[in-house]
Amino acid sequence: MQKPWAIHGEYAQIFVRQDYHVVFTHDWFNRSTGNYGCAYLVRFEEPSEVEGSFWDFLHNRSYKARVWTSSLHVFYDAKKERVVLVDPIVSGSLKNEGLADNDGAPIDLDGKEHFLLGEFWLAGLGGKLRIYEAWEGKQATIVGYLGSRVEPRFSGKAFNASVFNLRSLWAEYFFSRLVYPLSGLAEVSIDSSITYNYDFQSEYVSARNIDWPVSFIFKGFRTIGEVKNYFFGETPLGNEMKMLVKTSASWTGDRGTKGLIYLPLINGYLYGHMRLYRIGEDLVAGTSHLDQFPVESWSGYSILARKIFVEMASGRGLNVKERFSYLYNREGPIFEDNHPRLHSGYASLIRKHS
Repeated sequence: MQKPWAIHGEYAQIFVRQDYHVVFTHDWFNRSTGNYGCAYLVRFEEPSEVEGSFWDFLHNRSYKARVWTSSLHVFYDAKKERVVLVDPIVSGSLKNEGLADNDGAPIDLDGKEHFLLGEFWLAGLGGKLRIYEAWEGKQATIVGYLGSRVEPRFSGKAFNASVFNLRSLWAEYFFSRLVYPLSGLAEVSIDSSITYNYDFQSEYVSARNIDWPVSFIFKGFRTIGEVKNYFFGETPLGNEMKMLVKTSASWTGDRGTKGLIYLPLINGYLYGHMRLYRIGEDLVAGTSHLDQFPVESWSGYSILARKIFVEMASGRGLNVKERFSYLYNREGPIFEDNHPRLHSGYASLIRKHS
């Protein structure tokens, strides 16, 4: 893939230190700022310190940070013919290095191997947020501190995803585009239940009101809570989205299950987020995506999120059929406002073993 070019000014120092490669390339447009061009997710050979002002696409404002990073999004503006924005991803220490810890680790981390991964100055927090990676054996735990206080929404044990083959995901995406050229918002029948292939931001059916594509079907679970307990449990952090079940002419809503994930593909920590909606007696539909951590400046990459949640389900004893049904909701690759959209259109089936 073509690499971003014309990098100079504030961001030039990030790219002159070492070589990098492009993981994803997206068309890019942002309605609020009027920017358009290309967005790149790039991965460096080794993690390093990056400090400066970065962009929060969710709230359309800048934030300041000092971050240990291997990967970041780079935004090239077609009108200005240069890179105008970057947004880093908090990276793992690889158990050997992190940021210089000028303040010293909080007392709670004494006795544990730990590394400082980031310092963030975010609106509304009332102080500097420090992100630590703490190790006990092979388990990494992320701990977010405001002063000496642990902030639960920035803390937790991280699920370590596999080093999966990116080519196989692209093959799945291009196969679906070849075989099923149509995609978009549509009614779908799932095991005799009629619903939509997207959830919605409010109780209003419109392509302009969609949130994320349906990428999971769960069968044989008594409650949605039972499904969530196989993943991260109930979350208070996500916004409630809506799903219309046409069979019963009723709306249902969910905040989802959400937790920390380490993704070796980019040596990065992200939130994995899945929302679940009951659409039949023992039938649940789910959407999935990744959120940037800890700012949540962007949300997307449903194709990666589905792969990670499938791995979690399989590892926790559930029966998985990964490409069970094509639901005509293929997306991307496009970085639309704060959403890098990429999905093959396939939904995975998950059941309990009998």
